Amino acid sequence: MTIVSPASIGHHRTRRPPPDTRLLLREAPLSEHGIVEAALAWRQLRPTTFRSPLQTGSPVRQPHLPLAQTDHEPVASRLARALTGFTWAVVAESGDGGSPRFSVTVPRNDYHRVLRALTVVWRGCRRDFAPGTGQGSPGAAVALWRMALLLHPVRPGERAVQVRTTVPFAAEMLCEAAAVLRIDTSHQRTGAAHAVVIRDLRGVHRLLTLTGTPDRPATVGAARRSEWPAVLGVGR
Repeated sequence: MTIVSPASIGHHRTRRPPPDTRLLLREAPLSEHGIVEAALAWRQLRPTTFRSPLQTGSPVRQPHLPLAQTDHEPVASRLARALTGFTWAVVAESGDGGSPRFSVTVPRNDYHRVLRALTVVWRGCRRDFAPGTGQGSPGAAVALWRMALLLHPVRPGERAVQVRTTVPFAAEMLCEAAAVLRIDTSHQRTGAAHAVVIRDLRGVHRLLTLTGTPDRPATVGAARRSEWPAVLGVGR
């Protein structure tokens, strides 16, 4: 036990730790475009080694089948919430402490129906957010970016937002979604990996505000740049 004398109270100012951006994004209200968030998370996090019973021809014994896997609980919880209305998704934690720690599972009777729904939504996003089309809605654009920012922890201290992904077409979709939101981006490619970068502070401010990420500076011009969160990686 530590005893603090009354005289010492108030003499030391403690700096409030920055909020956990992932927790705030996890709890952000779900819009009508929640299934768009789910589609991006599913494409990024779907198991690479799991084969459905229809593929293997083996009998189904598990009551739930894995839809996505991640090491981050806020991501798993958000995905499960985003599937509300389609199925009753369950977040299961690995008991052996291995990686990935969390699995988002759905009832086996719903599994293929949910996959079909997510596939349809993903194809629709590819169509609506194809480069230069301008057809995507602002709400769906915000949903794509909200999940992109949630898929990896935010690291403070940078002056730009950078999202890396190996999912085909995801980088192009995020660039077009940013354009719908009037945010300038650049697209970089290194082998199979793609990066979407936002360097303009006003664009970063606008993106964080729209997605519900805490943005402490009142104005962009007065922002202490060391407080801006930014380099984000979307990937395993």
